[in-house]
Amino acid sequence: MRRLRTALLAVPAAIALTLALPGSAWAATGSASNYMWAGHASATWTWSGPGSLTNIDLHVEDDNCNSNPVYAQLRVTRSNGGVWYTSTHRYDYNGCSGSGTNHNDLTLSDGYNIKYIALYVCNDGTFNDCIVGPNSSANPLA
Repeated sequence: MRRLRTALLAVPAAIALTLALPGSAWAATGSASNYMWAGHASATWTWSGPGSLTNIDLHVEDDNCNSNPVYAQLRVTRSNGGVWYTSTHRYDYNGCSGSGTNHNDLTLSDGYNIKYIALYVCNDGTFNDCIVGPNSSANPLA
């Protein structure tokens, strides 16, 4: 009985020690997707801080055979309500082949807390036809 009591008392102490150890940081991940008539995009990433994302893997795919490539950008919504778009257009030039284009290991940072990410997808033609997808889940680190 004494061993059992000693073992039971040691378990909470071990759990508390494990929770307090540095380097056992919790990695938060996020994702977003957007579909439009001409194509779609999807992305996954790691929330690496209140104002940064790392390991962004973006997939862009042209679903329409109209000779215009499809591109995607990230729309950033700050925790204060401000919104901005990444300046780089990430394209799929493969037409309607169905394979799409992967843009991997991208990063994004902002001097303010990032609350949400959404994908902005466009059909790059004479008149850019664009649509913004739904927001990702909220950044748990912001």
